[in-house]
Amino acid sequence: MVGKTITHYRVLEKLGEGGMGVVYKARDTDLDRLVALKFLLSSEDVPRLLREAKTAASLNHPNICSVYEVAPEHGFIAMELVEGQSLAARIGSRPLPVEEAVGLAVQICEGLKAAHDKGITHRDIKSANILVTPDGHVKILDFGLARVAGQAGLTREGAAAGTPGYMAPEQMRGEPADRRTDIWAVGAVLHEMLTGRLPMGQAETLPEGLGRIVRKALAAHPGERYQHVEDLVVDLVALRQGLSKGPQAFIAQPRRRQVLWLVGGGAVALAVAAGLKMGGIWRRVSALFTGPAQIRSIAVLPLENLSGDAEQEIFSVGMTDALITDLAKIRALRVTGRRSVMRYKNARKPLPEIARELGVEAVLDGSVLREGGRVRVTAQLIEASTDRHLWAESYERELSSILALQGEISRAVARGVRVQLRPEEETRLATRRQVNPATYEAYLRGMLYLNKSTPADTMKGIEYLQQAVEADPADPLAYAGLALGYVTVAHSAEAQADSLPRAKAAARTALKLDPSQAEAAAALGLVEGYHDWSWDDGFRNLDRALDTNPSLAIAYYHRSWFSAIFGRMKEAIADHRQAQQLDPFNPLHTAWLGELYRMERRYDEATAEVLKSIEMAPQFPPGHFILGLIRLDQGRHDEAIAAIKKAGEVAPNWRWALGPACAAAGRISEARKLLAELGQLTPAPFRAFWRVQINAALGNMDEAFRWLNYEPHHIWLAAFRVSPWPGMEAVRKDPRFPAQLRRMNLPPISQASSRV
Repeated sequence: MVGKTITHYRVLEKLGEGGMGVVYKARDTDLDRLVALKFLLSSEDVPRLLREAKTAASLNHPNICSVYEVAPEHGFIAMELVEGQSLAARIGSRPLPVEEAVGLAVQICEGLKAAHDKGITHRDIKSANILVTPDGHVKILDFGLARVAGQAGLTREGAAAGTPGYMAPEQMRGEPADRRTDIWAVGAVLHEMLTGRLPMGQAETLPEGLGRIVRKALAAHPGERYQHVEDLVVDLVALRQGLSKGPQAFIAQPRRRQVLWLVGGGAVALAVAAGLKMGGIWRRVSALFTGPAQIRSIAVLPLENLSGDAEQEIFSVGMTDALITDLAKIRALRVTGRRSVMRYKNARKPLPEIARELGVEAVLDGSVLREGGRVRVTAQLIEASTDRHLWAESYERELSSILALQGEISRAVARGVRVQLRPEEETRLATRRQVNPATYEAYLRGMLYLNKSTPADTMKGIEYLQQAVEADPADPLAYAGLALGYVTVAHSAEAQADSLPRAKAAARTALKLDPSQAEAAAALGLVEGYHDWSWDDGFRNLDRALDTNPSLAIAYYHRSWFSAIFGRMKEAIADHRQAQQLDPFNPLHTAWLGELYRMERRYDEATAEVLKSIEMAPQFPPGHFILGLIRLDQGRHDEAIAAIKKAGEVAPNWRWALGPACAAAGRISEARKLLAELGQLTPAPFRAFWRVQINAALGNMDEAFRWLNYEPHHIWLAAFRVSPWPGMEAVRKDPRFPAQLRRMNLPPISQASSRV
């Protein structure tokens, strides 16, 4: 197999082989990523392969190995490639340190809880089916014997399914298995980690606290075991109660911060305490031994304005945005976007609850006070799982040194979450220029209005940013803000002839003044693609933006749509999901993800995303528009028209979307009426865009192509290559369309994988 290419996977090397199959390391040539390919040894096991893929793919949890694709005709599953070793190999025949064993057990429980919550019993938990990464993170593998509640079993009644030594007594007898069967297996694995061998009876050799836990997990009768994995975890956490009597009350081995493992003849130093990246419950145990675990995700909550002056609110919001931007440029951190955190302004929720909703491990909270020419910021870093303060500090500077203050806070956060800054990150945060206070305040005001995302506020934001540029032509922040502002206008119904050229000029100036301006690089990439139709340059600058700021959600969002235009839907959806994860309460990333799902005919997922976007932002027109498209695809024409009408009520310019929808629904007179109304208005990019679609939907192809060539074109024009909006499909079928693709420097439809 090595060296062969199967579908779009190039097999690189063999990783291992068991009784049921062989696993290879391969490269996904479509997405340029490494994967694991699991091949079954017998074609008779293809139904098992499908069951395993379906079961595992229904689970999304950091402690469960992700399934990317199943190819039954080729007999393989493509899975996440986890670098590390099996827990069986890690144990060998030697006990693991207690701290590590408990931590790994909790991670296994957390992964199983995700399965049990969906009614899935694994039935084959064993150390060989658990991978451990070099930094101590657990991944559960092999759901091939899993059983879903309410479904028939995978083996005949009375037959034992599982692995001897890890099978609960009822499993050995061929009786039905449930979550308590998995708990027995966890008990066996925990015993194996603590002693180096599987249980052959009671756990007499363990310290009393741990022995009691293992014995309960291994109880012969299911009713005497832990009934839920959460109960097992609670008892593991209770180990800390013995620390007041000294660690020896529960720990039979010396406390060590580092353990030397021999792997494949090479020595690998593993900082056990620092490396375990565990779920919330374990951190409360881990902290007793080692302090806070390394944190990889953080949210900056809106800083409180202590001045009592409403005018200073602009400054506190601006400082919040600035800290988000600074921290987001630290590659080792995932930082939540500003739209999502601003919903917690003045919220009275507990910080751990906020962190759970945002999906982060820590929050930065604080306040800001501006008095005259000085600024004082008080900040505290809180570990979400334990609600524990990692540090708190006050910083005071002259306003002209505000960037240095922000850099100092960001470096302190990096230290607090135990992130190692790269040399260039350290230099960037430590080396900060002085600012003109008037320029900086104009910049903050401009960004505040831009982020409100209404047409009027966007234009007001651009006015303030223009003032900042005029006050200090050497300020890269203001130019980067202007670039984003003009790109926002270019995407909207208010697009102007000069929107994209202005965005390009501002972005280039910002990058010339400061090459680290990720927002400017993203804006430049958009212009190069959508305006210049120089797609390679556009992709390069979006990649550049994400290299500088890996948490820049808007760059993932736009790169997603570049990929979609080229028909690369897997990449498009992956990037869109990343944008949504970084800014989960931004309706932009939710509604348009629904459109990608619709393009793939994944209507249930599309509907779920769109309804979420409408719930979080009822005044956001794309949510209603895309819901209408879904209903149109489903033949529910009245619901479709009602939803698209709602988009027009929210934003009047969106009413033109009714034209092609009415034509597709057979309401021809309404479509013609809208087209006539549109024809009475002054031509503009957004109006020309809809004149193409309405005319095409009505069969007026000559008129449709006349408006397709209208300049300046709207930023969405390239979407005609793939998007199944009403009217677009008719344009694609016209023999004149290939010439349009050449004009936009886009490949023929046949050269990309898409639904058309």
